[in-house]
Amino acid sequence: MIQQLGEERSSKSIRDEGGLVLLPKQLWSSVKREDCNDDITCSEVGWLLDEGRAITSKCIFSGKAQLKEIAIANETATQI
Repeated sequence: MIQQLGEERSSKSIRDEGGLVLLPKQLWSSVKREDCNDDITCSEVGWLLDEGRAITSKCIFSGKAQLKEIAIANETATQI
């Protein structure tokens, strides 16, 4: 099923430094595995545009390597 969003929506995204791999040209990547019912693997990449702003892409795969979700976002950081 493909779902296209017609309007903006906000969501919270919290990342820890432990899983991040810093790449050249202000790029980063992250791969996380969640040991729940389906052994989900989440792969994320991002490009830091300037302080507090980034473009990110996320793919989520099931334990059987089936694609479950793809998301692209324009993120703005806020203080916690």
